[in-house]
Amino acid sequence: MRADPEDGDRFEPAQPAGGDASSREWGAPLDHAAGLYGSRRTNRFWFLATILVLAGLILVAENYEVLPGAHRFWPVFPAILGLGFLALALRRRPTDPTLFGLGILVLCLSALFFLCSFMGWGILRRFWPVFIGILGAALLSASPWATTRRFLATIGTVLILLSAIFVLVVTVDARLWPLSFVVFGASLYLLGRSVHGTS
Repeated sequence: MRADPEDGDRFEPAQPAGGDASSREWGAPLDHAAGLYGSRRTNRFWFLATILVLAGLILVAENYEVLPGAHRFWPVFPAILGLGFLALALRRRPTDPTLFGLGILVLCLSALFFLCSFMGWGILRRFWPVFIGILGAALLSASPWATTRRFLATIGTVLILLSAIFVLVVTVDARLWPLSFVVFGASLYLLGRSVHGTS
């Protein structure tokens, strides 16, 4: 600020030395942040555009029998999406448990769909409990960064065990179904301990 020698009550803002160059330096941090944000958005668009271009080229090559059976590899694309969720989760501080669990969920589903693409979708009639286990794996993987860590870890473990028992019941022997009561009882005990521990 500079005082006017003729009027002591009136002040004028002092001009930065160097004119326009200094004024650009004052706004440099904001310009730099805006540039970083814009570059990140551009990188995301380039990534998505690359995936779409590759998918289109692969499908065209399959239509002309250059790459026969390429459609079976479609679960690769949701797998890439799952890896993207994991990368976003790990870049945040602290790690985002929701994004991390969602990434694990999408990756596991992609692996299951990849298996079905080559072995036939009929296997889901016998291995449908795997979906329960995948949900449990997602909850269990997200639990280390969640506020309700013990609760999520317990629920995830119980779902994985239930999935394994249901797979045994469907594929091995239906008489094994009472084991689900054992898992439910153990889960209630563990849930009671986790709630007591957090209270």
